[in-house]
Amino acid sequence: PFAVVAIDVGVMPKDKIPRMVVSDGEKIYQYKIVNLKPEPEWSMSVRSRGQVISVYFVDLDGDGVFEVVGNRHDPKSGLNSFILGVKDGKPRYLADSIEEFLFPVDVKGVGYKQTVWTQRFSKEKFFNQGQADQMAWKNGKLVTEKAVKVHQAFRPMGATFSNINGKDSRVLAFIDEFNRLQMSVEGEDLWRSGTAVGGGAITIEQETGQITNRVMRTAFYKIEPTPVAIDLDGDGIDEILVPQNIVKEGLLAIVFKGPAGFRLQSIDTGFEGTITALGGFKTDDANQPTIIATVVRYKNLLKTAAETQIIMTVPQE
Repeated sequence: PFAVVAIDVGVMPKDKIPRMVVSDGEKIYQYKIVNLKPEPEWSMSVRSRGQVISVYFVDLDGDGVFEVVGNRHDPKSGLNSFILGVKDGKPRYLADSIEEFLFPVDVKGVGYKQTVWTQRFSKEKFFNQGQADQMAWKNGKLVTEKAVKVHQAFRPMGATFSNINGKDSRVLAFIDEFNRLQMSVEGEDLWRSGTAVGGGAITIEQETGQITNRVMRTAFYKIEPTPVAIDLDGDGIDEILVPQNIVKEGLLAIVFKGPAGFRLQSIDTGFEGTITALGGFKTDDANQPTIIATVVRYKNLLKTAAETQIIMTVPQE
């Protein structure tokens, strides 16, 4: 039994079958979801250059088959990101050792991620908040397309695009360094939650490069869970789901736009443990989406031993 630290879920455009990618920090596992049961498709060890802190599905080359993007971290050497592609059912590296945060996004609003943003990694402060570049995939390489205007507090984790502000809107929701959910459009403020959200299961230690009294100084950072933007009630407008582990185990926030603006409602799921990751998908034949949560219960204080439950909520007719 291992602790799931990151998942992503999406319906693959090519065959319209939902997939889930999972990491325990060392390996990447891909499953297809058939009748709400995960069926393993492949797995691959990617531990050689650090611990995986996030994984994402993205269709980089537009062929309708997901690539897998991951970020991993090593306390000494820093950040190291990679892209996996699948050929003849076998995963392989398409790109390895990219020393930037890779953050796939659905900028077009088509229901799956097709664009990769990057943010520069900094040994001193880890993130370069408020900086992002949009990349293009050309001849098997990521090349910079343009700089993106993002909110000055944006970090490439714990974030998602949605149309929560109206059908044609693309709103970036992200967890800021004070654990508030912020919403922004092209860098402009829309809303910020009054309640704390997030609370990641992973804490990483980074050597800052500064030495005090002959000791290498380190700083600690929490990796926040990715919120899910999904239309829960079928009106075509996304709601945003985000764990609130920081407030209480098993607590989940739903943010929606009501007549009086944005509202956050907390729901006690009754899950026993830390909600480390969320995902969701909606197939064409279902009226409502399926939500997937990974709930981790740690067996010891150092969080080295754990058991994970993967909980799927079934659409109610």
